[in-house]
Amino acid sequence: MARWGFGVVAPGFVAALFGSWSCNGTPSVSPDAGAGTGSGISTGGSASTGGSASTGGGTGNGGSTSTGGSSAGGGTNIGGNFGSGGGTSTGGSSSGGVTGSGGRTGTGGGAGAGGGTNMGGRTGTGGGTGSGGTAGAGVAPRALREFPVADIGLPNEITVGPDGNIWFTADPHYVVRMTPAGQATAFVTPTLRSGTAGITAGPDGNIWFTEANGNRIGRVTPTGTMTEFPVPTPDPHHPSASNVSNITAGPDGNLWFVEAGSNQIGRISTTGTFAEFPIPSSVVAIGIAGAIDIVGAPDGNVWFTEAYTGKIGRVTPAGTITEFPVPEAPSPWSIVVGPDGNLWVTVNLSPAKIAKVTLTGVVTSFLIPTPGCAPLGLATGPDGNLWFTEYNTSTIGRITPAGIITEFLLPDTLSTPQGIVAGPDGNLWFTAVFQGRIGRFAP
Repeated sequence: MARWGFGVVAPGFVAALFGSWSCNGTPSVSPDAGAGTGSGISTGGSASTGGSASTGGGTGNGGSTSTGGSSAGGGTNIGGNFGSGGGTSTGGSSSGGVTGSGGRTGTGGGAGAGGGTNMGGRTGTGGGTGSGGTAGAGVAPRALREFPVADIGLPNEITVGPDGNIWFTADPHYVVRMTPAGQATAFVTPTLRSGTAGITAGPDGNIWFTEANGNRIGRVTPTGTMTEFPVPTPDPHHPSASNVSNITAGPDGNLWFVEAGSNQIGRISTTGTFAEFPIPSSVVAIGIAGAIDIVGAPDGNVWFTEAYTGKIGRVTPAGTITEFPVPEAPSPWSIVVGPDGNLWVTVNLSPAKIAKVTLTGVVTSFLIPTPGCAPLGLATGPDGNLWFTEYNTSTIGRITPAGIITEFLLPDTLSTPQGIVAGPDGNLWFTAVFQGRIGRFAP
């Protein structure tokens, strides 16, 4: 694990930004009360042919083109105020794909009902243009249960699929499907040690994900058939490794993703056509803006965070990028659309904050009570609040739209929670990276 000036970088983001990250062997898992054992191995889905190519979009010159190749199926189964900005980007195209299949199924055990230590009663003071709130006397996370997945790999990011299951990426080369009951099926990417990172549900009924080490976008059907699409531009710092990180479904019916290493925002159609758009800003010494996360917004655009430059970017469906300095939220990390229709961001730089950014440019930040907590994942919950992970302190946080923050300490102080998502069952689900678990709790 690495630490940087703006805070902690979790494993999936290390791979996405700076190169390969892996863990040799099986990590030890601290036993939880009521932990069960995984069981029930079965085979994953079947293989099919990769997608076809066509010319990419964009408002500028065409980008580079790469041709995909076929590969044998997987089958290896182990389980303020907005300033001005702008910038027009380049289009590009890529063809073909790589398809594979495989998988492993196991029933998760995990911790029994119960919860963590009550962290309610702290004060969340506001910053910047808004005022904060006082955290109420919260209760411990209700009905907390954790499902071990360390025998598959270390989990990174997490989403909900169109099939009503939980899907997450896991190092070094897995995409995993988990039912709300905790039964996990792992699918191996055709490219081994691909560094699966970001993941999202696509508009085509499939799951889309990024391969940070392989510099590919992957697609997996609900039954496990995988296709890989090589991203046209490699990372100039790691030509054969890290480039892409997070991915989201855009309002335009395409998938949009962050090319952290080459300092671009990428777009891929559901049939595999790429376009790439350069981010105007960068930190001179390293040549990148530190783009981290990306989300489709109700204004019809896609928004993303720049951790190194302290900006939030907006990209139109045509690919025009405008960057907005957000001095109240330096080092913005995760970004989601909140229940109020505004953008909400985790701020990783100490002092850690949660920030609200309206689509008209008003920024309000709220200080997280626990110092040095390194907030990473962020999700809108079914209760009308936002929930976030605190990587350094193994804590789950909740913030109301009014800015009241309550923190809940997980029983295992080495949980290192990262990704979080609202599940189809009314619970919140999160990845506990170094302990190799998927957690579930009621809001």
